[in-house]
Amino acid sequence: MSESGLEWVGDPNAPTTMWFVHGILGQGRNWRSFAQRWRGGNDARAAALVDLRNHGTHPNVSAPHDLSACARDLQAQLDLHRLPDVLVGHSFG
Repeated sequence: MSESGLEWVGDPNAPTTMWFVHGILGQGRNWRSFAQRWRGGNDARAAALVDLRNHGTHPNVSAPHDLSACARDLQAQLDLHRLPDVLVGHSFG
């Protein structure tokens, strides 16, 4: 399941969720194999692959393109969903 700036691996309503946030030159789909391995086919687990602003499926938005803006974008996604049990980030993420 996919929405703008966020792709789900598994059911977003699963009891346990882990969100993955990519590095500065990446995109959410870079984490897909990690998400699938973590899920292991377990329907009680779901992973969200987050795209930061102007990356992957996130819509192009105007500046600023700094950490604060990315944090606000991530908070907006979190406001649409319940808080994840685990949040994994790499580099800029």
